[in-house]
Amino acid sequence: MEKKRIEIPPLPLALAGALLLCGGWLMASFPLLIFFGLSPLMALSETGEKASTSIFEKMELVLLALAGSLLTCAWVQGGSLAGSLVMGILFTLAFVGHAWVRQVLGFRSGKITLLLFWLSAEYLALKVAPQHGIFLADSLALQAKWLCWTTHTGY
Repeated sequence: MEKKRIEIPPLPLALAGALLLCGGWLMASFPLLIFFGLSPLMALSETGEKASTSIFEKMELVLLALAGSLLTCAWVQGGSLAGSLVMGILFTLAFVGHAWVRQVLGFRSGKITLLLFWLSAEYLALKVAPQHGIFLADSLALQAKWLCWTTHTGY
């Protein structure tokens, strides 16, 4: 018996991701919404090939969601608007790389490729412009009591 897969249209996934990502930056009391906001974008990058939209149309929606989120972060934290747009483009390239690996290696490549591409994009941004980057760890810094650096944790 074959498992039925529910296909959600790309636009509601992008809107849900954008709202959760922006809400994570705006609600400093619960920044984990940012991580929940990435899951609709992952689902958007992994929707079936039977869908009527191409992968680049889906990545445009991912770019809009990430850019909106990072612009919200720049507005809340007083950062650069141009820098947040560049970071949105860079993180969209992580989703594009994940979709490409998924097409080349097949559907069993897993979500680990997205994590590797995302971490490499953050590493690149950290090496190029460490003061102007917006990283996922910045969202956790909104809750200062969650971050407790000691000699055992390395700082």
